[in-house]
Order: sequence, then structure tokens, then C-alpha cells
Amino acid sequence: SLLAQWVTTMVGAYSAHVSWPLQTLKLDDQLAFAKVRIARDACGLKYRLGYDIGTRKVSSVKVSSASGGCEAPLMVAGGTVTGTDGAPRSLGSEPPLYTVKLAGGDSKTIGLAGLTW
Repeated sequence: SLLAQWVTTMVGAYSAHVSWPLQTLKLDDQLAFAKVRIARDACGLKYRLGYDIGTRKVSSVKVSSASGGCEAPLMVAGGTVTGTDGAPRSLGSEPPLYTVKLAGGDSKTIGLAGLTW
């Protein structure tokens, strides 16, 4: 069928670019995910890198919320991360995803070590 051909083509294109597992969600789970994403977008998250010119390394990430409390995702490939809330989660070979909990208008600086720009 046309749908099966489209799915096969898209999965092939996806697999050509990343080695992460492909997940499917039930409609109820998609709705819950969309609500979390809408709330996170309304939070007005901003990320700013702290860079040490002398060592040529990224030393921190400052995460801030413009309004409302939310959980900010932070994906870091390699290095050491300090100051996040809880253990990172990852699936397959994807980089770990850290969570930074912010109150409305709050900001947190997350320390990074071992990342070269």
C-alpha cells in the first residue's frame, strides 16, 4: 500500500542519519506529550553557553525561564554535568537527556566539564 511504502521510506531515511531507536506512541501518550511540550513552550526557555576563552572549552549552560515554572531539557554529548535535577535518561545510543526544573522567571547555571568547542 502507499502508506506502507511511505513508512518504509521514512524509516530508511531516519536510520541513515541516526542510530537511535525509533519509538511509536499511543494517541493518549501523544496527547500527554503535546501538553507537556505546549507548557514548556509557554515557559519561554532560553539557553546561554558559558565559554572559557583561555581553555577553549564550554564551561556552563545557563537555563532561564521567562514565565511560569517548567522542566527544561538539556542534552549533553560527553563531558561531566553538574547541577541538574536527577539522573539523566537516555535511550539506546542517544546522548543523555538531563532535566532542569525552573520556577517562573528563575534561572540555573549547569556546570560542564570536558567539552571542547
